[in-house]
Amino acid sequence: MKTLHWMIAGVTLLSGSVFAAGAEPGQWEFSVKTEVEGMPPSQHPLVLKKCVAAKDAGNLLKLLPLVPGATPEGCTSGEPKQQGGKTAYSYNCPGMPAVAATGEASIGVSAISGVTHAKLDSVTYKKQLEQHYSGKRVGKCE
Repeated sequence: MKTLHWMIAGVTLLSGSVFAAGAEPGQWEFSVKTEVEGMPPSQHPLVLKKCVAAKDAGNLLKLLPLVPGATPEGCTSGEPKQQGGKTAYSYNCPGMPAVAATGEASIGVSAISGVTHAKLDSVTYKKQLEQHYSGKRVGKCE
């Protein structure tokens, strides 16, 4: 019963946002390596910086790096699930391409790592994509 009480207390969803177990607002820097089906593997990870406002720190769509074609404003998220220190998540984004993604992340106050598996669907192609990322809070927003 205690475990259920803590899970309910810890998982709060506001207007479709998803739980980001204690990530601190501020400037975050991510290293992102994306592999797309049928394409040669990337030689170097993409470095991405983003400012996460206090109101967005609990929203995985605004915290984590999203796959190409996905934007926080255009996506809806499923209810996250806590599993042994990791957060399992999903999101769907209509558009070109349409994106259906699932993933798992380890989220701490100042560090995040995880993987997202996505299906991209457009008029001209259908692709599978896998994205590995790690991030750290590097200070206050610039």
